[in-house]
Amino acid sequence: MEKIDRSVAPRINDLQAMQLPAVTRKHLPNGVELVILNHGQQPVNRLTVVWGAGNADLDNPATLRLLCQTVMEGTSRYNGGEIAEILEYNGAWMRMESGPHTTLLTLHSLNHTASEVFPLAADIVTDATYPDESFNRIRSKQAAALEIDMRKVANKAVLLGNKMLYGESAPMARVILPSDILSVSAEDVRLVHRRLLKDVVPTIYLAGAVTPELEAYVADVFGHIRFGEGDDAVGRKIVAQPRHGISRSCWDVAPESMQTAVRMIIPSLERLHPDYEQLRFTVFVLGGYFGSRLMSNIREDKGYTYGISASLSASPEGGRVTITCQTDKSHTEDVLAEIDHEIRRLASEPVGEAELEVVKHTLMSGLTALLDSPFTIMDYHQQIDSMQLPVDYYARQMAELQRFDAASAMEMTNKYLREAPRLTALAGVPIENIAVR
Repeated sequence: MEKIDRSVAPRINDLQAMQLPAVTRKHLPNGVELVILNHGQQPVNRLTVVWGAGNADLDNPATLRLLCQTVMEGTSRYNGGEIAEILEYNGAWMRMESGPHTTLLTLHSLNHTASEVFPLAADIVTDATYPDESFNRIRSKQAAALEIDMRKVANKAVLLGNKMLYGESAPMARVILPSDILSVSAEDVRLVHRRLLKDVVPTIYLAGAVTPELEAYVADVFGHIRFGEGDDAVGRKIVAQPRHGISRSCWDVAPESMQTAVRMIIPSLERLHPDYEQLRFTVFVLGGYFGSRLMSNIREDKGYTYGISASLSASPEGGRVTITCQTDKSHTEDVLAEIDHEIRRLASEPVGEAELEVVKHTLMSGLTALLDSPFTIMDYHQQIDSMQLPVDYYARQMAELQRFDAASAMEMTNKYLREAPRLTALAGVPIENIAVR
């Protein structure tokens, strides 16, 4: 047996480009697309039903929020307690959630108990009853929780930033108030259930150790539901974010707060722009990981904040770079000055070889981690479908990372960050005469 010298560190090898496992696609008799990923050896699966409409597409998004919280409180065949018992007894769990333009029902289960829980999921989709007693109890709890959340400066900055980016009246900038929650009735939720979950034709994603029997069972359970027959289906409302020509700052005043929440937004590239990935890597250098420029300076060196991050993201409305942190109210101006300093330094000084190596290793590890399980792989395929990206987008990301270098980081910073308009949403105690940088 070879003796290991533990005083010598093991050799570090570069991660090699990897391939995203492909999915298969079929159409069920009712028009539903079934996307299948047979990957993994454990006899478990995840079923995700995705409808292409969400909070931003409804006149009252509070209704969908309550739908997601109460949809499993009962059907014509089962009450909420029985639904919970069936899931727990069969080692399964289920949740409903919504985003700006999507609504998802997700069910994790064991292959050998799928026959017990898949029909339950279908029953919830077609026959949720929203019983008044359970609905009223959950509605009150949701309103109370929202009232607490709205007092937090971080949430205040998010809401203010959305208004600054999208416009006061835009669907993406709407604010749900506790009074909005309390004004929703169970009948309102039943109406949205019909208009969204039944009148919108969903896509079903099945991932895990998918056997032919499991695939056939999904097709049998969900392939006969009559989706899309109504004439009042919820449709997507995409309102592009407006162009911003100047930088500006806005405050949401919270006189009692000791902290200031900082949310700086730089309107940026759409997802399919040729420079998107190179800019995303550049923003990662700025504030995307624990050793980033912003963390090293503002947290480690100056001690102004416990954490600060920067990211590039995109939606159908457009793209944006977002820099967020919370700081003591006395350091607000200092934090803004140091963010500006780090952007300008990234624009004028090449990233060193050691730092670049760490960044590329970290990014490559993140891309590789997407292949960790059939569920993370399917998450990526769902994102490709939702954003209407090319099927080879994963390979393109790998190729873009390979060519990312110090020159690219400087170029992206100068083109898209250094002089770009900045929308700075601040929540807390205002500092007079704050400079807009």
